[in-house]
Parts: sequence; C-alpha cells; structure tokens
Amino acid sequence: MVMGVRRAMPMIECPQRVPNPGVMWVAGHDEALLEEWVRTVDPSAQFTLDAPVAERSGRGVSVYLLEVAPRPPSRGTVRPPLQLWLRYLVTTWAEEPADAHELLLDLAFGAMDQPDLEVLTEPVTPATWTALGAVAQPSFVLRMSLRRERAEPIVKPVLVPLIIEAAPRIVVSGVVLDPRESALSGATVGVVGIDHTTTTDRRGRFRLEGVPGSPVDSRLRVRAKGVEVIVPVPTKPGSASSMVIHMDPLEGEHGRNAHT
Repeated sequence: MVMGVRRAMPMIECPQRVPNPGVMWVAGHDEALLEEWVRTVDPSAQFTLDAPVAERSGRGVSVYLLEVAPRPPSRGTVRPPLQLWLRYLVTTWAEEPADAHELLLDLAFGAMDQPDLEVLTEPVTPATWTALGAVAQPSFVLRMSLRRERAEPIVKPVLVPLIIEAAPRIVVSGVVLDPRESALSGATVGVVGIDHTTTTDRRGRFRLEGVPGSPVDSRLRVRAKGVEVIVPVPTKPGSASSMVIHMDPLEGEHGRNAHT
C-alpha cells in the first residue's frame, strides 16, 4: 500500500546507511518533529527510527531514514542556507494487520496536514526491501527539508556618504497555488529582510500590509511542504495586490508568479 499526494522525484536506491557526522541524523529538532507528528496521530504508539522488521510486539511506527540528498539553495538571498532533502520509509506494526493498516492511513493523512512534511507517490522497490533485509509491507515515503543557516560574510565598511531615500508602504496580497493549480492553505508568506510574515487561509489567500514599495525591490519568501520560493513584488501599480504564486519545485527554487 503506497499513499501519495503529489508527483515524486526519481528514487535513488540507498542499500546501506553510513553515518555522517555533518548530518548527525537530524537528532535534534527534526527527530523531535517526526516524533511529535506520530504522537499527534496516536499518543500511545511506539516510535522508532530503526529499519522495519518482520515482527515486533505491541503497536508502533517505524520512521527509517532512506536517503539524504542535496537540495538546490534558494535564490534571491545573499547567502542562502544549506539545504538537504530527507526521505523516510514509514511503516507500522500491530497485533492485528487491520490495526496496523489503520494507523498507517492515519499517519499519511496526518503528514498531509503538516506544513513541513510531504507524502510522496513513489513506490518502494523490491531492491530497497531486499537491502533492508525486510519483507515488503504496507508503507509510504515521507520527505522533509533540513536547513542549516550560514553566517553572512564580513562586509567592508562603507567609505562614501549614504543616500537615504524614503519608500512608500504598500499592501501586497494574492494567492498561493500548488502544482495542480489548487489553493495552498497554511503556506508561510514573508518579506525578505524584515520580520513581517503571514499564512495563507483555506483559499490560499494572503495579505501583507506595510511592505516597502518602489524604489525598494521587495521580495516575498513563500514556504510550504518543505519547498521554498522567493518572488519579487511587482512594481507595476495595482499588480502587488493581485499576485499569483505557484509552489512548483519543478520550476526551480525561484518559483514563478503571475498577476491578474
């Protein structure tokens, strides 16, 4: 049984997991996020990061790290953070198969409701199960993004007089769409460089007031389901209030936008 909600990236086989000190197996925040996701679905279920096995006692969830893959950095920032894609194999176990299947479905629906988790449509190949030494069983593949911020480079002091020019404050609003042109709710929309963010409503709409207008080249950072895009705020009069932002990773990390 493979649950899925969107187009998957090509699968890269990972027959053996070799520890990497630089990644540290997301032992802090990201491991806690995964366990919290499981606890919101079933607080009593056991949680493990170990590989799936044929038999376990009780009732629980295995979230096994299949692959660590590089992700292109976001464009439009001076020094973008380092980013990785993490792919996990999610399986469940229980005394009764029907109970395990129900828990797996609840987990898939729960992941679809999490802004930082994404359920992929790719199947788990027989070669993967063989490499894990496990029997094929109902499962799905979960993807999340891992970010590591980098310090900005040291900038030399300015030796010429600064020219300060006032910029008007404008209202920026619009809608965020997923690759299927459906409204994307719960996406985070913020202004690059300042602490000013909001989230989209159930219709994918957002509204930001007090955004610096021309001559400032303001940009929006939009994050949802582990994908981040940065788009410029249009300078044409009226266009900033009718932005259409597409969250499509296949278009590149810069995303694309249109105006109605």
